Amino acid sequence: MIIIFGGLIAVIVRGTLDVGGMAEVGRIAREGDRLEFFNINPDPTVRTTLWSMIIGGAFIILSSTCTNQASVQRYLSMKNLKSAQRCLWLTVPVWAINFLLVTLIGLTAYARYHDCDPLLANYINSHDQLVPYFVQDTLRFMPGASGLFIASCFSGALSTVSSGVNALAAVVLIDAVKPVYKAIRKKELSDSKSTAASKLLAVGFGVLAICLSLLIASIGSTTIVAISLTFYGMVGGPLFALFTIGIMLPMINSWGAISGLLASLGVSFWLGFGALFAGKPQTPLKKSIVACLTVNSTTEVDVANTSRSLYDETASMSSSIFLPSTETTPLSNQGDVNDVWYPYRISFMWYGLIALVVCTVVALVISYITGGNKKVTNRDVFWPLALKYCVYGTPPIEEMTTTLSAGKEDKENPSLIKTGLDGPYNIAEPKEPYIIYTTSL
Repeated sequence: MIIIFGGLIAVIVRGTLDVGGMAEVGRIAREGDRLEFFNINPDPTVRTTLWSMIIGGAFIILSSTCTNQASVQRYLSMKNLKSAQRCLWLTVPVWAINFLLVTLIGLTAYARYHDCDPLLANYINSHDQLVPYFVQDTLRFMPGASGLFIASCFSGALSTVSSGVNALAAVVLIDAVKPVYKAIRKKELSDSKSTAASKLLAVGFGVLAICLSLLIASIGSTTIVAISLTFYGMVGGPLFALFTIGIMLPMINSWGAISGLLASLGVSFWLGFGALFAGKPQTPLKKSIVACLTVNSTTEVDVANTSRSLYDETASMSSSIFLPSTETTPLSNQGDVNDVWYPYRISFMWYGLIALVVCTVVALVISYITGGNKKVTNRDVFWPLALKYCVYGTPPIEEMTTTLSAGKEDKENPSLIKTGLDGPYNIAEPKEPYIIYTTSL
């Protein structure tokens, strides 16, 4: 992380100096319509607006930090709840710094290449190659620096992928393999077999990840960031919705929860894959190759808006040419967006909210049809207000028989404080109508 942050800062500082300072970076970005802070357009088909970033971004962050197995697995490795909460709070400034640096490197890269777009000039083959190209170009005066930076980025990516693969293997082993094995063999899975199964699952998920990466290569000009956020909304949104209704709606039963999860997964996959393969055209931003001396490629360039046209409206270039003045738009981004069916034009930033709505509605309907949840055995897992105010009645609390073993006490909570509807209470001074829960120690 230190190497990555240090490399980002070095690239930003050097790139900014090459352009002429941060003020110049800001001026070029504003003139090129790269800064858009308060776009309040309510249209959900616009990829990024103020609403999609606040509302949709909140769902992405919540699903990532609250229900993602890779994150939960890290919380569970902490010694207690306070340590896990402290760890989560410490990630806030780190993420803020990360987003700030990534935004600055994007603006700096645009300021450097605003009049000589590397993709249009065919110096690179896709948008995802722009940052590595920019790093190599900026740090070329320091031999080995760009290679170290790129290597650290790959190392960080591999560590994230490995933790995700291990988390998937652990979930499938605990929630699927062990229960099925016990149901068939009538005995628990041994530790040695559990280890072997976990390794095989990790290998399987690794192979699946490789296959998905090959599939992504056929999707087209969509960037890796857009694809990753789309997939995250397709899976993370329904999972977050399941946890949300589990905490907020105590009347939901297992039939409703499973039905809501499957319905939200179906809708999310339909929207996500439909959008990816429909090839929704993006609103083209102004790009230029006026400062490029040569374009060594065989490609098509739209020169309809050039002040001095050297060719027809669409010119095919098969040799090195000199373009004295042109503003271009990649043909891959051209086309009428209305040609794509409306649901496939919805921004991936809204997938989490859509999944929550679908999951909640379906879960409530199915739970109502099947009789709902009849009892709550542990009120601590629910939001307190949800137990007081719910849609069609709170299920009765099942009273639990509890005991305290003689001669032992809870060292962390000697008075055994539990949480009721209106806040903490003490077992020594119970208040009606609370039901007191204690644990056998």
